[in-house]
Amino acid sequence: MNHPAQHPASAKGEKLAQRLSHILALLHQGGSLDKHLLAQQFGVDVRTIERDLGERLRDIAERNPEGQWQLARHRRSTVPAQYLHQYAQLAGTEHLFPDSSLPYLLGQLETPTPQRATQVQATSHEDLERQSTTFALLQSAIEQRHECHFIYKDKPRLAQPYRLIHKNGIWYLAAEEGALLKNFSVALVQGLEVDKASRFSPKPEHQDYIDHQNDVWFTRQTTEVLLRVAPEVAHYFSPSHYTGWFRRYHSIIKFLKIINHWRFCQYQLFKIGIAPGQPPPIF
Repeated sequence: MNHPAQHPASAKGEKLAQRLSHILALLHQGGSLDKHLLAQQFGVDVRTIERDLGERLRDIAERNPEGQWQLARHRRSTVPAQYLHQYAQLAGTEHLFPDSSLPYLLGQLETPTPQRATQVQATSHEDLERQSTTFALLQSAIEQRHECHFIYKDKPRLAQPYRLIHKNGIWYLAAEEGALLKNFSVALVQGLEVDKASRFSPKPEHQDYIDHQNDVWFTRQTTEVLLRVAPEVAHYFSPSHYTGWFRRYHSIIKFLKIINHWRFCQYQLFKIGIAPGQPPPIF
């Protein structure tokens, strides 16, 4: 069946709608728009963009003192829409939805809850309300590079804090103690005192290690273990679900970087049905 060709006026109107929709999305991101760059991007002349912003989007866009265009002041929310992406990165949820574009996220937020086709079930997190002061002091100490004194597991500690890391619902402090990079559960830190008179210089090797280590078990000594699982459940051990697990021939999963911490290893093996204390099969 032959479909009738699209009417030129209809095609022109569709392009206009797409262009205005895109410009609106850019305005809501909180930045300033240059009419010349927009003209280049959409393949139209500058006068067309001026009509878009000054006439078609009148009362929505306004010109700033630098001559660029921005969202009109009375149209702005208290939080720019571009912060949605930044917050998603901060919270580690930037890849939660298959589509992470701003229009999609805004569409989800604007859809009433009963009408949404998606639902994200909450995961369990420890309650650090009682440790809020400790958390704030640690965060400040990291930013100001101050050493910290605290009690951890009934032992006095002197540590140089590097990063606060959230992993599987638990907050950890990555810090150097005795020339070794270690992790400390923030919930177990007691009697914290920040030495504001002291400053330390962060070691680049520690920072690089933390940046590239997708876990909180800091160690240079690792054990390689190979586990065989059935093909129909191999999906649950893919990198997107468990850090350090890799698919191999669809049925052999290679678990790298199991820390020399037997209880942790037992826990991981127990979760996939291998009894604690039973050595994993090696291939």
